[in-house]
This record gives sequence, C-alpha cells and structure tokens, in this order.
Amino acid sequence: MLTPKILIVEDEPIIAQDLKECLIDQDYEVINIAKSYIEAISYIEKEIPSIVLIDIILKGEQDGIEVAKYIRQTLNTAIIFITSHSDRAIVKRATALKPDGYLVKPFKEEDIYTSIETALSHYQTEKSSITSPIIEELKDFIFIRDKGKMIKLFHKDINWIKADGNYTEIHTISKKYVVRSILKDVSKQIPSKQFMRVHKSYIVNLSNVETIKNNKIIMSGNEIPIARSMYEQLVSKLNLLGH
Repeated sequence: MLTPKILIVEDEPIIAQDLKECLIDQDYEVINIAKSYIEAISYIEKEIPSIVLIDIILKGEQDGIEVAKYIRQTLNTAIIFITSHSDRAIVKRATALKPDGYLVKPFKEEDIYTSIETALSHYQTEKSSITSPIIEELKDFIFIRDKGKMIKLFHKDINWIKADGNYTEIHTISKKYVVRSILKDVSKQIPSKQFMRVHKSYIVNLSNVETIKNNKIIMSGNEIPIARSMYEQLVSKLNLLGH
C-alpha cells in the first residue's frame, strides 16, 4: 500500500510544524504546509495529495472551508478539518462539505493518527460506492487533471491507456494525456465491459479496435501488444469469427 501523501493547511507556524513532525513520526508523507488559500491550491494542483488537513479559520478573504470546497469540486481527496471553534454558522458551512474527519485543537498524537486512518477508511468506502458497477454503467466519462484544469474525457473517445511507472498515459482519438495515477487505479474508473487489459501495461477500448495482426492491436496507426494469456479472452470479447 502506498504511503498517504498529506498536505497541511494551517497558518499558525508552531501548530503546523508540530503537526508535520507528528505525521512524519507516524510514517506519513507530508508534501508541504500551506498558510493560505492560494498556497493550498497551488500545492494541491502540483502534488494531488491523498488527504488534506485544513484549519477552518485562515487569515485572508478565503478560509479553510473555501479550500475544502475547491477540493470537493476538483479532486477525489480525503479532507480533515482542524478546528478550535464551535460557531454554529462555521460548523454548518463545514458540515455541508461532508468532511472525512475533524481534529479539535489542542490535539494529541493518538488523535491525529486515529483521525487520519478513520478518514482514509471512510474515504475509500465512499469512493468504492461511487464506482460501483451500477454507477459505472451509467457514467460514460471520466475527469482527469491536465495543466491545472479538469478535463472531461468520454469513454468512447479513449483508444488505449498505457502504464508509465507511477503515471498513466491516456490516448484519445486526437490527444495524449498523462495523469499521476497508476494503471490499476485508472482501470477502476472505466467500465470493464468496454475496456480490457490486454497486456500488463495496456488497456484498450474494445469498441475502437481496428485491426489485430501478429498478436498486436492496431489503433490509429499504433501497435499495442497482446499478452499470450489474454489473446483468447480478447478474441471472445470481440466476437471474432474464423480465428
């Protein structure tokens, strides 16, 4: 299992540093500390954290709740609010975003660990329910991040997907995108009836397969290898005659 990457959004330096050291001691990876909304968004877009710890009250016009709102609109990332306030209006705004947990100041080391593990577990459960087979059949697109923007890609426009270490290439009819996710995670976001893994490094859109020759798939002039163990299954899914 990959070590969760955590971003801290906290404008009180001592609290932020103490929190960072505690997280590191507990073997989490802290990608950075943001002191404002603008810094937080910048780090989020560069690193795409697994979880963000956000102080609800930040100096400036945009508080921690606005950071969380941005995350909810653009990313699949767990959120924990850090708070020492019980103002009803603030709590109502925070609760509306359905955070994955809370840390109440002053907090202890065990509180931090429990909150993070609970949040990650809750987040994974929610994510699994969103990508259930029923929903998968209804949704005909995925969203990916490209140069700070969220791009909608329709399944029908994706030709093939290729593993590239900790990144994945998504090749559409007209363009290639590179996303910061491993192939296994990307495969969970696309329908298994339409897409098939034909090689350890490749997934293809069965609807867009043009030619099969010498154990290779030809798509838009590109050759994609077919693993021997996957050939018969591919042939069966394509309803290939006379093979």
